[in-house]
Amino acid sequence: LPAPILRLAAVLITSGLLILGCDENQQGFLLTNRPIVYLGDISYVVYLAHWPTIILWKSVSDSTSLSIFGIFNCLLITFKISIVAHHTIEQFFIRSKVKAVSIVVSLIYGLLAIGLMFNVPATVNTSVASRAASVDVAAAIEWNERVSHNAYRQHRPCKECLDDPEGQRMRGGYTGKGDRFECIWKPDKANGSVKILIIGNSVAHLAISILKPVIEENFPQVELVRLYSMPACRPTEVVQYVCPPYHKALPKQVQAMKPDITMIMYDDAILFITSSKIGQERKILKKTFNKYKV
Repeated sequence: LPAPILRLAAVLITSGLLILGCDENQQGFLLTNRPIVYLGDISYVVYLAHWPTIILWKSVSDSTSLSIFGIFNCLLITFKISIVAHHTIEQFFIRSKVKAVSIVVSLIYGLLAIGLMFNVPATVNTSVASRAASVDVAAAIEWNERVSHNAYRQHRPCKECLDDPEGQRMRGGYTGKGDRFECIWKPDKANGSVKILIIGNSVAHLAISILKPVIEENFPQVELVRLYSMPACRPTEVVQYVCPPYHKALPKQVQAMKPDITMIMYDDAILFITSSKIGQERKILKKTFNKYKV
C-alpha cells in the first residue's frame, strides 16, 4: 500500500483507541485486553527503536526505500529489540526506586561528560586511524570523492561514455531529479549491430568500467552500450517510494531503444533480458562477466 494510506490507517486506528478509551463503558475492556495493554507497554521502546533499525537496514541494503520484505523485517527486528529492552532495561527503571534510577542516570551522564572533557572520541578516532598507516590516505580520499553519489555525474565510468541526449528523447525528455548516471558508449572497433541497455542503481554505473574491456576484447559485434541508472533505485523492487518517476521512464526507454540485451544490475544481482536473435552472445557475455566482481 502507498505510504499515505498506511499513515491514514495508523491515524484512524490510534484515534479509534483514544475514542474508546474516553468511553467509561469501554475502558474496562481495553484495560483487561492483555495484547493491547502489552503493546501499550512496549510502545515507547518501539518508538525509540524503529528509526535506528530502518536506517541500519537501508544502509546494509543500499536502498533509500523499503520493499515489502524490508518493511516486514524492520518490523520484526524492531519488535524483538523492543521486547528485550522492555523486559530488561525498561523494567529495571520502572521497578527501581527513584534513588537507584537517579544514580544510574547520573553515572551515564557523568561518563559522557568526562569523555568529552578529556577528548576521548577524538583520541579513539586517532587511534583507529593510526592502525591504517599502510593506507594511502590521499588516494583513499580521491577514490571516495570519485565514487561518491554527489560526484557521479562529474565522473563518467569511462571517458568514451558520452552524453546521451538521444536517450533522454527516447523516454519523453525525462531527466530525473538529483543524481543520475547516464551516458552512451560506442566501441571504436564494433562490426555488429548488438545494442546493450544497462539499468539499475549505482552498481550499474560501476559495472561499466568492468564491462568495457570485456566487450572490447570479446564482443566486436556490440554496436553501442547505453547506461541509464539511478542511485538506490532497484528496477525489480515492487514497492518504491522514492523512485517512481525513474521506474515509469524505464519502459519508455526500453520500448524506444529495443535493446538486444538488457542488463539489470544492483548489489550482487545481474539479470539478463535478451531478444530472440541473441543466443550464443548472451551465454558467452554472462559467463565472461560473472568472472568479475563489481
